[in-house]
Amino acid sequence: MLVNDVYPMKEIAVVGNDYKNVVAKINELFIPNKLIMAFDGKGKSTSPLLTDKTAKEQTLIYVCENYACKKPVSSIEEAKKMLLNNE
Repeated sequence: MLVNDVYPMKEIAVVGNDYKNVVAKINELFIPNKLIMAFDGKGKSTSPLLTDKTAKEQTLIYVCENYACKKPVSSIEEAKKMLLNNE
């Protein structure tokens, strides 16, 4: 699909107690061709995107592409830079 050439698939994992608010803020951004998965970080997730993702004290955002995740960040602004600037 042409959209994949223009906007590569972004996989976003959000882990931590505040995951619902973080996901809502990410959804306010125009990021076509994205997949977001989230959970509170308690226990284990069966989703491959969330496997081995943890957050102890703060909610973390993992930005991934082609099944490779970058270092997690804790702020929406940092994630936004990674998502919109292809960092």
